[in-house]
Amino acid sequence: MKQKYDAIIVGTGAGGGAIGYALSKKSLKVLFIEKGLINKDQLSGDYAESFKSNNNDNISWPEILKKSGRDFNQIIESNTQKYPFVGSGVGGSTALYGMAMERFIKNDFNPRGKTIYNEKSNLPKNGWPIKYDDLLPYYNKAEKLYKVKGTKDPLKDNENFNYTSAPDINKSNKELFNFFKNKNLNPYILPRSCNFVDGCIECQGFLCPYNCKNDSYNTCINPAIKNNGAEILSNAEAVRLLTNGNQIVGVECKIDNKIITKKADIYILAAGAIRTPAILLKSKNNSFPEGLANSSGLVGKNLMRHCIDLFLIKTKNKPPKNGFLKEIALNDYYSSYSEKRLGTFQSFGRIPSSKIILMNLIDDIFKNNNIKKVASIISLPIEKILDKAFSYTIAMNTIIEDLPYLANSVSIDRYNSKPIVNYTLHVYENQLIKEFRNKISEVLKPLKFIMIKQAEDNKRLAHVCGTCRMGTDPKDAVVNENCQSFIHKNLYIADASIFPTSGGTNPALTIIANALRIADNIS
Repeated sequence: MKQKYDAIIVGTGAGGGAIGYALSKKSLKVLFIEKGLINKDQLSGDYAESFKSNNNDNISWPEILKKSGRDFNQIIESNTQKYPFVGSGVGGSTALYGMAMERFIKNDFNPRGKTIYNEKSNLPKNGWPIKYDDLLPYYNKAEKLYKVKGTKDPLKDNENFNYTSAPDINKSNKELFNFFKNKNLNPYILPRSCNFVDGCIECQGFLCPYNCKNDSYNTCINPAIKNNGAEILSNAEAVRLLTNGNQIVGVECKIDNKIITKKADIYILAAGAIRTPAILLKSKNNSFPEGLANSSGLVGKNLMRHCIDLFLIKTKNKPPKNGFLKEIALNDYYSSYSEKRLGTFQSFGRIPSSKIILMNLIDDIFKNNNIKKVASIISLPIEKILDKAFSYTIAMNTIIEDLPYLANSVSIDRYNSKPIVNYTLHVYENQLIKEFRNKISEVLKPLKFIMIKQAEDNKRLAHVCGTCRMGTDPKDAVVNENCQSFIHKNLYIADASIFPTSGGTNPALTIIANALRIADNIS
């Protein structure tokens, strides 16, 4: 490997992959650093929990997670050490995502009025420092780069999208599509970044065995390496950044319990909204005792993670065992509902098997391993009943915008240096959750459905954002409008950490578009 690079990128998810690809195309010498593995030939085609239950080689649970592309380093939440369900391997969370590629709406970038419900939030008074039109050309580039397939949202009919045609949707989703249209709603085919090969099993939550998922590795990182001379250091955890004055001069990485230092002119953090602030906080030194890029005191603050509920809807047609189920969406309660904006309602995709659902429930309820084994045996007949019941349902989910609060945060445990995640729902979010549950329950009548309430569950950290927000004032933000540190001019952040608000839909496309925008502002 080269001794010095033009740019080092920590993290290989949506943001890290996109900015590394764009910089390598500009002939910069790029090094990707990833603590996980290159996912090729790892445990693919099923959830890590399935490999755990079939583990005949006594591989440790962290090692199974690592080989499954999942985060294998614990965080602390509610005084409990746990593994967050986010990606950790080359491709980051895009290796696990459901491939939904939605844009934020124009109002997401604008200032909000304070109400009795959100007055305690830390909403940025001027909104985002960039506007929708600033991201628009990069949304188009991101959709083309990721080969997004879908149809235009009727509520955004005046916008141009860079979609290609998606395959026809299955009969169960056609039922629901027509049902929503008859309710005077505006469904459309969800834009997704997939090649839709024969035998596709959707692969939401686990690594794709067919190489048809357009993730960060396939779309950005591998082309950057093969065509543009980029390099990658995998199985290497970025521990901390080193400084000389206000300059970042190196990144320390741990490989097989050895520490090495890599150097570049530019350093870009894209390790996700938990790990990115953790790296900055753990990089504190005598000159920066509160951590790097933290003169505002906001590194790790304003954590958001969306509020998500599931609805299992019974259809006349039995959903197919193969192919996509994550196919439709509607934004009637997001794009044009009110300033309060409930969020999007879209296909969830395939839910995990009843075996995995019950396994997680048993792990949550019982701590004694012997009791867990007995409970697993007793649960076998319940699995069969649930699998039969679920086989006639289509899963859809709400995505509700949560607001930023200073108390919702990532900090570092003083004893073991693990990230501590603090997150509490406030009156505003609880009101939205209740209102959206009532709204969807009313809309779905007379269909039969089961509502699975997940919005209050802090295990759902799939869309974490906001912990290093961007802004124009160094007192109120961590990075400027180009996602460059106010203090360390050769430090950038290119993941969802920089979001001032969470929006009400999937964040991946906005992360990618913004990363491409940042790359254009790096000379």
